[in-house]
Amino acid sequence: MSNTNAKIDLLLTNLENLESQFNTLKNSNTTQVNANMTSFESMFFSFKALVMCELTSIKEQLSKQDERLNNLEQYSRRNCLLIHGVAEVGAGSEREDDCVASAVSIFKEKLKIDVLPFHIDRAHRIGKKDSGKNRAIIVKFVSYAQRRLVFSVKKLLKGSGIHITESLTKMNYQILDEAKKIYYKENVWTYDGRIIVKDRLDRKHTVVSMEDLKSLTVKTLANSAAFTPTAPSTSSRSNSSQIPKPKPVNNVPPKRGKAKK
Repeated sequence: MSNTNAKIDLLLTNLENLESQFNTLKNSNTTQVNANMTSFESMFFSFKALVMCELTSIKEQLSKQDERLNNLEQYSRRNCLLIHGVAEVGAGSEREDDCVASAVSIFKEKLKIDVLPFHIDRAHRIGKKDSGKNRAIIVKFVSYAQRRLVFSVKKLLKGSGIHITESLTKMNYQILDEAKKIYYKENVWTYDGRIIVKDRLDRKHTVVSMEDLKSLTVKTLANSAAFTPTAPSTSSRSNSSQIPKPKPVNNVPPKRGKAKK
């Protein structure tokens, strides 16, 4: 979709350049040009209006299609979880059985639940091998019930150096990352592949796109005097350049004076 949008933006730029040249020609006061200028001007602006209308419609359709594809991809990941912080054995020589064994051991010893090897469809490391970092293990469960059980007790891993997250699409990772920058990590989480944001009034919102996040943030700014917009993000990895940032709130209570004797 991004490639298509780039082509549309290029077309709009060319249209603007054509209009600029048209206006220059219009102001040249050449007798021959002025003879047909009125008719040509009407045709040009009619064509421009038609193009703008069609391009807007195409962009909206592409955006909806992109959202549907993202939802389908996320649904295909619903039985998967990522385990982070598990030390790698050997120089990237771990087999699938080794990853399954590591996952089962963590579930039993740290989460205190019985997930057996036959409950796991597949398990393997993801990403490129990095000597200074342990790659995450992606675990695909046979049933969603087992996956949900594991995810429901993941807080028991706190302080162990290991943590479990959902397997998200690239788009959802970008939305999650930007939401954490705006609303802070403790107020943003995922559930069944959906990104949940808690605002300052403790209301929970489901965010499915960058536009959703932008709208929510604008609404939050309007409803809370504690939020003020700052400079837009310059990240090229997301479409969040127009999302305003909230001003951090100082929650430190005022110091009290000493009581008089």
